[in-house]
Amino acid sequence: VAYLRANAARLGIDPARVVMMGRSAGGELALLVAYTTPDAGIRGAVGYYAPSDLRYGFTHPSNPRVLNSTRVLTLYLGGTPATAGDTYDAASPINFAASAVPTLLLHGETDELVSVMQSVRLDSALARAGRPHLFLRLPWATHGCDYNFLGPCAQLGTFALERFLAAVTR
Repeated sequence: VAYLRANAARLGIDPARVVMMGRSAGGELALLVAYTTPDAGIRGAVGYYAPSDLRYGFTHPSNPRVLNSTRVLTLYLGGTPATAGDTYDAASPINFAASAVPTLLLHGETDELVSVMQSVRLDSALARAGRPHLFLRLPWATHGCDYNFLGPCAQLGTFALERFLAAVTR
């Protein structure tokens, strides 16, 4: 965020109208930065099939034949929730829902890498905190479903994203 602000003119961006966006692990980082950075220029956050509760992800791992998610989390966060619990909490956007900027979530129910429950749980936390958000839950979609630009996930995602960006960057 500091880099974007310092290089706004060269990059041709308006630092007063920034939306953080990411997919999968990048979505976790985008949501986390948007929820924890005290910068009025951050107007929104977009997380496509993003893990948002890393403790939950550790205790509810993906199919190990697809991805050994507990190993990934252990390497990423330097331990298990029992040995690095504070790090898991600090890296989980769900723990910062009360300070969330307007958020767009997109997640497929057949995602085998990041359970749709990650977005379901964040959606509930945002609702409890009274934070503006939209959860686009796609019953047939998988992880990375929007990479086929002509497919229904990308088309629905683009439609929602364009309208979300227009609303939060006015």
